[in-house]
Amino acid sequence: MLEIGYSRCNADHCCYVKRFGNSFIILLLYVDDMLIAGSDVKEIERLKDQLSRRFDMKDLGEAKQILGMKITRDRNAGKLWLSQSDYIEKVLCRFNMNIAKLVRVPLGSQFKLSNKDSPQDNSEKEKMRVTPYASAIGSLMYAMVCTRPDIAHAVGVVSRFMSNPGVMHWEAVKWILRYLRGTKDRALVFVRSTLTLSGFVDVDFAVSDLDKRRSTTGYVFTYDGTAVSWISKLQKIVTLSTTEADTLFSLPSVSFCSVEDKTLRNCPYCTLLYSIEGEIRRELFLLQSREVGFSDFSISSSRFLLLNEPGGTGHVARARPLAEAECRAAELIKR
Repeated sequence: MLEIGYSRCNADHCCYVKRFGNSFIILLLYVDDMLIAGSDVKEIERLKDQLSRRFDMKDLGEAKQILGMKITRDRNAGKLWLSQSDYIEKVLCRFNMNIAKLVRVPLGSQFKLSNKDSPQDNSEKEKMRVTPYASAIGSLMYAMVCTRPDIAHAVGVVSRFMSNPGVMHWEAVKWILRYLRGTKDRALVFVRSTLTLSGFVDVDFAVSDLDKRRSTTGYVFTYDGTAVSWISKLQKIVTLSTTEADTLFSLPSVSFCSVEDKTLRNCPYCTLLYSIEGEIRRELFLLQSREVGFSDFSISSSRFLLLNEPGGTGHVARARPLAEAECRAAELIKR
């Protein structure tokens, strides 16, 4: 790719970009799968011809599916849908949940899961030994990381008990599958517009982890309202205050901003706006600054160096508090 004039993206070495005049081509690789996007059809055909001369390739035409994700386009409306309805249906059939009763939320409030729900006797241990718990979690995770941010928190909770799951843990997994059955046709919708990146961050404080009382971080980044990156992750250490929990939640979101900055520098026609937003009790970020300061507290730990690293985060907009209904990251930490 480098020999024919393409530049490799610094943040993702499987992404190659070439600009010529007012046009561009982006090529994405994943093992033996390839996607090509561009604004000049002739240049795309030229690239395919160049690659076909060097490698044994099969041109599948306009992209309809990639890695289990269905791609639907409406050129006139300027919209693209990314969904996994077929994949989810296969998962439901594999675990005999294709005719299960539907539920309306990813995880019911009655599930207060902990290690106390792990098998307590030999009969339950034997029952869970033949239950495909890990396989189901893996299937759910693939849907979650590709197109379903709405199940991120639920999948994160049930995945904590993979080493010793109990009957109640398995019931929670089946609940998520029931939710997916009723929402399998949901899709991420991308519209033709000027790209603007916004971030929403939220954190609970020792709520969902009943065993060690660690907090959960959730963030979602969107391009013009459509989610492109999300996470719901248990923090690695126990925080002693909401202030410390809020500080920890900012780290993964700032890391993502740094990666996106490197990615978008390789892509034309992108207007980048960093907006770290959420239920923030104090302003942690300085407007258009490459440094982040803390005014009310001091924490001595190397894990916070990223926040103060010069040039590490690009331009970060001032955080502003949102009502819970406005914060799109709220469902990543709550049921």
